[in-house]
Amino acid sequence: MDNGQECLVEWRPSSRGDWILRLTKRPALVDAPVTKISQFEATISAGNQMPSINWVDADDQFTAWVRDRLPEIASAISSSMSPERDRLSARAAARGQGTSLRDFIPHIVIVIALAAFAYMFAIVHIKI
Repeated sequence: MDNGQECLVEWRPSSRGDWILRLTKRPALVDAPVTKISQFEATISAGNQMPSINWVDADDQFTAWVRDRLPEIASAISSSMSPERDRLSARAAARGQGTSLRDFIPHIVIVIALAAFAYMFAIVHIKI
């Protein structure tokens, strides 16, 4: 961006399962005084066709910059997610072996040991 400003791009899941794209205009220098932080936020929901858009303290320059750069930012996010999508698709397609009795042997041994302990505890502590 111009005039010593930069744009922080955040793409993250929300707690409700939606995805949030947040663009924040801020000073490029860490020690620069911050007067106003402009933000653009789009919440993308799987069930909705259109994302919900929210602007916070956006000036005309930031609004125009976002409108010009948003397709490029979306393309960069999509291309960075492509390898991850391929990996998840391959992982979902791979089927593991079904469970068998052999998988439950450690659990069965623990249950038998607990039953034996309870039986021994009852014999020792029950006075007739």
